[in-house]
Amino acid sequence: MLSFVAAGSKGIQFCGLSFVITCYVKLGCCRVKGPYLGTTIVLSEIIRVASPDEGSGNHLNCGPQLKFVNGAWLDQRFMLKPSFETTIKDSYKTNLKNVDFPNKANEVVEEVSTWAEKATQGLVKELLPSGSLDSDTTLVLANALYFKGSWVRKFDASKTQPKNFYLLNGRVIHVPFMTTERITEEHEYECFQDFMDSSNLSKCSKTKPEMLNQQLDVERAKLPEFWIPKFKFSSEFEASHTMKEMGLTLPFQTGDLTEAVDHCSHNDQLYVSDMSHESFIEVNEEGPEATASSGIMWQLASEKNRLSSKLCG
Repeated sequence: MLSFVAAGSKGIQFCGLSFVITCYVKLGCCRVKGPYLGTTIVLSEIIRVASPDEGSGNHLNCGPQLKFVNGAWLDQRFMLKPSFETTIKDSYKTNLKNVDFPNKANEVVEEVSTWAEKATQGLVKELLPSGSLDSDTTLVLANALYFKGSWVRKFDASKTQPKNFYLLNGRVIHVPFMTTERITEEHEYECFQDFMDSSNLSKCSKTKPEMLNQQLDVERAKLPEFWIPKFKFSSEFEASHTMKEMGLTLPFQTGDLTEAVDHCSHNDQLYVSDMSHESFIEVNEEGPEATASSGIMWQLASEKNRLSSKLCG
């Protein structure tokens, strides 16, 4: 979603997003590094493979199910700038719809949530909270990612049993663990032996992101037993607070998002008002299933807010 925000940002202000969406990836034999270009290329490639609107030759015809879709709802009073519209439609395969926020805001909330529910196979029920849109809403952008896989060697549900699970805070709880007698070996990455502590691995991946692209040596080892936890959980939160805590504040202020909506009189008064995110993951005997959906609400600052800003200034 931040790539959409970056595409609608202007000039040097756009660099404020770079620390969040900087991307370092390897595509074929070509290495791409950049705050926005790399992200656009990666997402375009994901969408090429996972978009249900693409040709059958681009789908994952075997293996896991993977779907990635984008949607946009623009107030009928406005138009998108040509460059922004081209980016979201061509690079991100976004379906754009004109709606009436001043008179039908609640209906649009339901429409976006229904869209997300369908895109996530019913796992995300209410992406946008009730009352989150109003007459000042100008644009809503949303995406949804869905994944469902199946184990090559499925686990026997009759052998699933409760075992100890050790939390980071030292507590021990009982959770169901799955097992199979057919797995007799494991694959270990030797160079990760020094990073068994997840915090060390996290720090290393941030300071040396290229380590995630390097080829690692694999060692095979016999396993007397093999158990993994069976689990299911979901999470939903308003993400703008987290973004601000990370130092990303420009999109939430007027004056930066000038390259998205074509509005001559107050083109510098557009800002991101809210960011909703919901995710779900389940791992069971059949395989893993996961989904995530995000929605960004863009508003045009009202006359009351603009007057308040001037008085405060």
